[in-house]
Amino acid sequence: MPFVSAKCTCCGAEITVDDTKEALICEHCNSAFIVEKAIELYNAGHETVEFEIYDGVLKRYNGSSEDVIIPDNVRRIGGGAFAKHNELKSVIIPDSVTEIGDYAFAYCDSLSKITCPGYEDQMNRVIFSPYLTYFGDHCFRGCFSLPAEIIFLNKGRIYHDGEPVFRHCYDEAENVTVIQRGHSKPRMFSKVGSFDMELAPLANYLFGLDFDKNRIRYADGRDGSDKDKPEDEERHSHHSHHSDGEHRVHRSDFWRQNGLCAHCGGTFNVFKKCRTCGKKKDY
Repeated sequence: MPFVSAKCTCCGAEITVDDTKEALICEHCNSAFIVEKAIELYNAGHETVEFEIYDGVLKRYNGSSEDVIIPDNVRRIGGGAFAKHNELKSVIIPDSVTEIGDYAFAYCDSLSKITCPGYEDQMNRVIFSPYLTYFGDHCFRGCFSLPAEIIFLNKGRIYHDGEPVFRHCYDEAENVTVIQRGHSKPRMFSKVGSFDMELAPLANYLFGLDFDKNRIRYADGRDGSDKDKPEDEERHSHHSHHSDGEHRVHRSDFWRQNGLCAHCGGTFNVFKKCRTCGKKKDY
């Protein structure tokens, strides 16, 4: 017997009805009502909102469009917000978005275009805005229709927790090109306490430990003005009171004290193997 939600046309109470019946008696007011009218009244008060946005966070996408433009009032795309929307083919992420949450676009099988304002006409590229600074774990996992050229327009620091962004997106016969504006080779960072650590090798954090690193090409994203100054200038000024060796030891001690991998700051699995770099716990 099929039961659906409805609202009594007499007293307005929300009830459950058998939609094979023509009329029923309301259990709250004992009045007769037409079932079809009661269902329509309920649905009218429960219209589906395309974007569920709370305090700048896009919690869930309820639409079914092939091409989506995320609203400008979104600053973060929440975890799983677009997950398994197989109909989704293209998405424009506005400059207001600075963070993409865990599994945000996971398993969107048809997603073949990701871009930002000003780059809408770009084809066969994944382009992230200069304001996007954080990528959650597995946020594009299983999106196997994505183009094999990925461009980060952010010249500054891009943060990430450690699990691969594009895991299971590219097949074994496909080479992938990665570019970050302002850098000869893209860099991603993770924040541990007050320390920023550069993730290396980068391929692990973009595609996973099992991805063939020989299939990755790092194109030079610097223009003339970028090439005039050393690429590590920002890092040098940020840690001017430490030599590279001193800073590396300092971070290593901090990670050990907090039970993290001494090599990269990653966390360990049950076998005491780092989830990030794959090395065994050695302390």
